[in-house]
Amino acid sequence: MNIRVFYTFLVILTVSLSSCFELLEIVTLSEDGSGSAKIVLNMSRSRTQLNEVTKKDSIGSIKIPSQENVLKALSHATDTLSTITGISNAKYNANFEDYIFTMTVDFDSPEKLNTAYNILLSGNKHLRDLFIYAYNSNFYSRTINSNAINKLKQHKTLLSLYGIDKGRFTTIVKTKTEITNISNPKTRLATSHKSVLNQVTIEELINTNKLNQLKLNFE
Repeated sequence: MNIRVFYTFLVILTVSLSSCFELLEIVTLSEDGSGSAKIVLNMSRSRTQLNEVTKKDSIGSIKIPSQENVLKALSHATDTLSTITGISNAKYNANFEDYIFTMTVDFDSPEKLNTAYNILLSGNKHLRDLFIYAYNSNFYSRTINSNAINKLKQHKTLLSLYGIDKGRFTTIVKTKTEITNISNPKTRLATSHKSVLNQVTIEELINTNKLNQLKLNFE
């Protein structure tokens, strides 16, 4: 059992509905660069439609994985993450009632998230290096790989047809150090200057190149 089962499950659910979904990333940074990351996929607004979809055995030629298989896939993913040096406390939560799926890890440095994503997404060449993290005492950055963006552009019409392009990608970064500059125009800085909120749609990522990077400079 591997994480591809979970990917299949999510793809089927996503293309079977026209409502928006949200992918939420929360990164908390300590002064030494260690911290935690949480990824949340929230499809609760489409709960009614999804309940109908998951009652089916398959859609077309694609079999819908059972909840048991999805849980096994998520368990396998966290077990895999736990083997990565610099990654610890990998956990998941699956809420099939509201269709909210969460995965959390602690890391020694943000760059360790590069290794984590690469291992989990190694089965899909278009998703390799999907997120590229970098950090030092002067800045933090997360870049969405241009190859992944280009792949989305190739399927722009299909994404629009199924409403996937209206899906939101929300990022929250919390730091112990004051943030002095932000590169991304869709990012809002908290009054404390120690956290930011960035929110873009899939459509905006496809159409505006400068939105694929979030860079924070510190004092």
